[in-house]
Amino acid sequence: MEDKKKVFDELLELASGRMNSAVGAYYIWKHLSLKMNTNAVGLEAAEKNVAVFNDYKYFFHPLFQTNYKSFVADLSIFFDKNYTGSFTIQKLLISLVGLIPNEEIEKLKKEIEEIKNKHRVDIKYLRELRNADVSHQEIKVQRRVVKYEDMEKLFSAVQNILNIISVAAVQSSTAWDHLEEWTENDIEHMMRNLERGEVVRLQEIEDEYQEALKS
Repeated sequence: MEDKKKVFDELLELASGRMNSAVGAYYIWKHLSLKMNTNAVGLEAAEKNVAVFNDYKYFFHPLFQTNYKSFVADLSIFFDKNYTGSFTIQKLLISLVGLIPNEEIEKLKKEIEEIKNKHRVDIKYLRELRNADVSHQEIKVQRRVVKYEDMEKLFSAVQNILNIISVAAVQSSTAWDHLEEWTENDIEHMMRNLERGEVVRLQEIEDEYQEALKS
């Protein structure tokens, strides 16, 4: 029983780690994107933020791309089939054998399938995103719109799936919702500091120029 519990705990830890990675990357990508959205922050603020991003384009461009690809890849694994050697929800369920009654496991499987079925369209689109330019790279690149609402439904679905399994096995659950507020606050502080720093940097350049003129 102890060995079975250890296997379950290890798989649940893997799942929680990938969920943390997915949620964190998603909120970084989302809130950086919103900084350039005139509907979200207004025209003046959006233009100012774009200027900051352009000033540090060799940092921000990779940041956008890597966080987008990270959350798409991490979120997708929770809807993967039972591949050999890779984590899947199915393997997490199998690890429950011997820890809880089989009838309870079958009940969980049915409940999880019902959750997935509610999001079939969004899951299919997530896989399309991953196959297009994350795990593979299509040659004829198509523009695909990622709707925040649809992605967040999938995150809620995964959180629900992981929690019903965790509650059944160890009577505990985890929430990831707070990460959005923390990420948004961190990005806001970073943008303010970059704006202040740019003013100081330009003043330093001007001061150096004036000193050079005197010499």
